[in-house]
Amino acid sequence: MGINRSYIIAVSLLLLLALVPAPATADQYVGGIPLETVQSSVVSGGLWYDSFVGTGQEHEVTKTYSLPSYTKIKWARLYVAVYTAHMQNNYEHRATVRFNGGSGMQTLGVEELRKPYTFAIDGGEPAWGNNHCNRIT
Repeated sequence: MGINRSYIIAVSLLLLLALVPAPATADQYVGGIPLETVQSSVVSGGLWYDSFVGTGQEHEVTKTYSLPSYTKIKWARLYVAVYTAHMQNNYEHRATVRFNGGSGMQTLGVEELRKPYTFAIDGGEPAWGNNHCNRIT
């Protein structure tokens, strides 16, 4: 006895219907820090972004880019994200951020990123490294 074709279609549709909401739901472990408005204005320029994804124990990543000569920058912010390899394991990480804004290389910070984290559902709170660096899970 073969499986009825309409039965297969019905089960397939129910399975698809059950999977549709999954990408739109939030993780129960999310325990982030609320966003804060720092600057508000009309943006007439653009956004520059780049990424480096690598593996291994040590990495030095240098990103170089040029702005057009007519560019006027009124306000800018540099974000650096360091992947710590696991949501809760407390691995040793250090990030040294240097920036050359046109007047020579300056070290903006050396951040020790070894911070324990407990999921919010288990009573944990955001893990701040200092006043501008936190652990994102």
